[in-house]
Amino acid sequence: MVKDKSNQMQFSFPNPDASDTGEERYLSKISSFRVLLYGRYKEQGESLGRSLKAFGCQVEFCDRESSLLQNLQTGEWDVLIHEIDPTDTPKADFFSRLKPLVPRMRVILLAEKEQVPPVWQPFALEKFVHIFYKPVSADDLFRDLQTHPPGRKWEEVGEEASLLVVDSNSGFCETFLDFLLLEGHWARAVRNGQEALAEARRQFYHVALVDALIPDMIVWNLAAELHAIHPDIVVIVLADHASLDMVLKAMRADVYDYLLKPLDPLSFRRTLGKALEKQRLGLQVKALLEGLKKANQDLLRLNDLKSKFLRIVTHDLRTPLTAVKGYANALESGIIPPEQYARCFKTMSKESDQLEHLISDLTDFVSIEAGKIRLNRVPMDPRDVFQAVIERFQSTAERQKIKLQSEGLETTGSVFESERMVLADANRLDQVLSNLVGNAIKHTPAEGSIRVGFRYTDTELEVSVRDTGEGLPPEFTERVFDEFFQLESSSGKREGLGLGLAISREIVHRHGGRMGADSEGVGKGSVFWFTLPLMKKKPDGETA
Repeated sequence: MVKDKSNQMQFSFPNPDASDTGEERYLSKISSFRVLLYGRYKEQGESLGRSLKAFGCQVEFCDRESSLLQNLQTGEWDVLIHEIDPTDTPKADFFSRLKPLVPRMRVILLAEKEQVPPVWQPFALEKFVHIFYKPVSADDLFRDLQTHPPGRKWEEVGEEASLLVVDSNSGFCETFLDFLLLEGHWARAVRNGQEALAEARRQFYHVALVDALIPDMIVWNLAAELHAIHPDIVVIVLADHASLDMVLKAMRADVYDYLLKPLDPLSFRRTLGKALEKQRLGLQVKALLEGLKKANQDLLRLNDLKSKFLRIVTHDLRTPLTAVKGYANALESGIIPPEQYARCFKTMSKESDQLEHLISDLTDFVSIEAGKIRLNRVPMDPRDVFQAVIERFQSTAERQKIKLQSEGLETTGSVFESERMVLADANRLDQVLSNLVGNAIKHTPAEGSIRVGFRYTDTELEVSVRDTGEGLPPEFTERVFDEFFQLESSSGKREGLGLGLAISREIVHRHGGRMGADSEGVGKGSVFWFTLPLMKKKPDGETA
């Protein structure tokens, strides 16, 4: 590389053959990718989708968060391109449901410059996604997909890396970026230290290549702040001259190397390769330590689950079994007179049902833990299922002098009758609402009331079960969904395993919905709610 009279850095490298250009290399990698596009403006999304399809990608567009999650959970995607609307804040549990999918899927966010909502920034900093500023070209996206293909986490270092160039000389940056692209790397240039810090806060870079004379900061201070943001980032300083004092400052700032301009391509390539290899080894060690830490946590959790399971087997399952066996032995020995047979058989049947319920919960829990819970999802109107659940519990509520009522099942709401369809498993929906209503009856005293509400919006069905019962301490409104969790004050503690709510939430999540609980405190009742996404309507009037 040599410096010309305009002070722009020029690289001296042979022109690659047409068959070995950077464009050919990355286009060959992205063909046949399955891409899911999400955005509020269908015209823009379809325009980008056409560009992706032109290179062989399989593309689908959606414009609602509920259908986005439904598509993510029911389809196999290589890439998610998510357009960020600054006025549209994702639901609280959106990220927790997206993260497990990221290791096998590339996530790209499209945002207006300087308008990335705060809720997205930690997600980018955790190295799960890459942010682009609009307008973005298909070429920019192709380069990103080539450098960071699906199946590899953003922070993992392969033969290619993501590089941040910090230099106020636009001519040098333009030439340097072209060189880095041909080397197989992805790179972005900024003009000064503040822009570099802002960029580093938005997403992860493997290497920062920083000019020693950036206009607004001392380069050593910038290196220290970049390491504070990303401890694993490699900082290489590029300077016009060197001195012992500058080298010592570079060492104190944990700068990996100090290269002199004009850069020699071979020396630069060798330095960058060694830096990436060192970083790769460091990240592998960190990943191993994190893996060991997670494995240790999983072992502790499994040990805790084993203890709870043994308690269940030795107590909760034995209790109904002992009752059934006791009555059977008594009947066989003739201890119980014939006039009490009916009462004995009724008790045995009730205890058998309870035992069956407990075993069913354990079976579902094991299936969830193994990721094998089965759903038979078909297009359906859920109102008949929910109405049957309410009618089934009416007699139980009446016996305990509890008023059970529903509202919203017959009203049209904000959607037409044909748009009330959901893609769901009827038996599982029955299981979810039965669990919520059954729990409400257990924890509501006589003369109390339970109201099951149904509300349709343009995108989802909202179901709530509100009672005037025991209520929950505010700090437990999330913990009640943990497996085997039961409140010590719960009057129904001995009647279940503490798995019903955990199973119900998993079922709702598998349907693309959300589930939660609210309470003003002990003795003030509680409300448990869940949502189900409505099937979107195609232009021809059919549901999808």
